[in-house]
Amino acid sequence: MNLQIGQTIRDLRARANITQEKLANHLGVSVQAVSRWESGKCYPDLELIPSLAIFFGVSTDVILCIDKTIVTEAVDDIIKKWRNTYKTGDFDKALSIVTEGLLAYPLSYQLMASKAKTELIFIEIALDTNDQKRADNYVKSCRDTLYKILNECKEEDVRADTRNYLIGLELWLKNYNQFQALTENLSDVKSSKNSMLYRFHPEPADSANYARKYIYELLFELIYCLLHRSRSELIDNNTRTTFNLQILNLLETYVGGPIYGEFEFLLDEVYTNLYNSTGIIEYKNEIGKHVEIYNNLPDKFEYSSPFLKGYVFSVSDAIHAIDGSLK
Repeated sequence: MNLQIGQTIRDLRARANITQEKLANHLGVSVQAVSRWESGKCYPDLELIPSLAIFFGVSTDVILCIDKTIVTEAVDDIIKKWRNTYKTGDFDKALSIVTEGLLAYPLSYQLMASKAKTELIFIEIALDTNDQKRADNYVKSCRDTLYKILNECKEEDVRADTRNYLIGLELWLKNYNQFQALTENLSDVKSSKNSMLYRFHPEPADSANYARKYIYELLFELIYCLLHRSRSELIDNNTRTTFNLQILNLLETYVGGPIYGEFEFLLDEVYTNLYNSTGIIEYKNEIGKHVEIYNNLPDKFEYSSPFLKGYVFSVSDAIHAIDGSLK
């Protein structure tokens, strides 16, 4: 990517009638450093870009000579390749795709989030092979990236997914103070965007559509509550079976198919749990099928559930996206 950062800095400095020395003093660098930037011999360090933008009163995109449309399309293309590779289970290649993408677009929070999500998988893989050192390295990299996104990113959908990953990670690490801080300001489902819009939207058709999204949110919440409860070591096998049958019934009756995204992996876990607790061969025959469905999930499909029948669902980059999923 051919960036004309030096030319941009020179033009902005000339327009503001500011000397190289004054700019250097403000940034805490040498005059020679500013001169090298402007001559195109090197670029400013990444951490100086926000300071340059603030100094000249422009966005960081201007300093970096970024055309937002071109960058958005390029990042979307990388995310699509990453998602398709991730779905096949080739996590090494998936990690390579987003890592290379970040070399070209180091400020893309979407790419950072995709990288962190892939690293979560590698934590599990490393622990399965008893490679604690490798697992610790992935934990540090993933955790640092997730907090960077949460502290800097302004895109609420990316922040929401990031917060969810961090909540799970901090709980798994038994960092209860961080876990509590992350969950402190979470809104409940009753005050969600879709809940508000379905109750107060002036257009009946729009109100009905947001009501469907709200129902989906409630189902999502209920299914995951049941799932986490079923994993508890404090319940007996019969109770565990009951919870998994409830999850299965909710997914098959109300979500419809193909069941979106990670619900397929969830179904695979449910069938595995049911077979382990009952020994019924029909459950065993279902194990693995839903991972295959997830791996071949189309970009768009229609729901077949009672209240979503006929609605087209578009697969987005965020696996758990709810808002905007029904068009």
